[in-house]
Amino acid sequence: MVKKIALEEHFMCAGFEDYWQTTVADVDPAILGKLVGRLSDFGAVRLEAMDRAGIARAVLSLSGPGVQIERDTAVACRMARQCNDVLAREIQKRPDRYSGFAHLAMQDAVAAVDELTRCMRELGFCGAMINGHTNGLYLDDPSLYPFWERAEALGALIYLHPADPVATSAALKDHRGLRRATWEWTVETGSHALRLVFGGLFDRFPGAKLGLGHLGETLPYLMWRFDSRAKLY
Repeated sequence: MVKKIALEEHFMCAGFEDYWQTTVADVDPAILGKLVGRLSDFGAVRLEAMDRAGIARAVLSLSGPGVQIERDTAVACRMARQCNDVLAREIQKRPDRYSGFAHLAMQDAVAAVDELTRCMRELGFCGAMINGHTNGLYLDDPSLYPFWERAEALGALIYLHPADPVATSAALKDHRGLRRATWEWTVETGSHALRLVFGGLFDRFPGAKLGLGHLGETLPYLMWRFDSRAKLY
């Protein structure tokens, strides 16, 4: 079996359950309990599952949305640092199998990139996972340019993970089966990534690195359309 590196492997950190609950409130409680148990494990259960799937290394990240929905910026910054310290201690136990993505409080661009710097230079993380918008603030906002400037200098991979949209699309209203992971998160995350491209973020920061999961949130399949239409603007 070809060995793999898994980039979207989540964990649960004590004290972050209420944030996560906002995205799993409609999951059967019996299933939810099992999920929490598996997400909280860093030992035999996780490692055996990795072995069965041929995963040589997992890049661990907090189950979103985390502190990105926190309204108190000071609390968000403090808890993000706490989460990263917890993850670093777990990675130290199995550095041969685990790596980490930083969890960041994007409410404060400078504090977020300071924490990213600490995570990469002191804790050995390989970048950060950002769970979509932060209370409606998308990553192309000019207030976040200081974050992107230093992330570019660090060579940090910024992995854009799905999040609930600010508001449900009218096209999906009353169709619960299309919400979240079925389709809604792909539309939201792909649109977020396109904002960065069409908004000129990579012209301003050409060395910035953005990662997308789920086969690129379908964007690779529409490259011809994006390229041809972009010439009209």
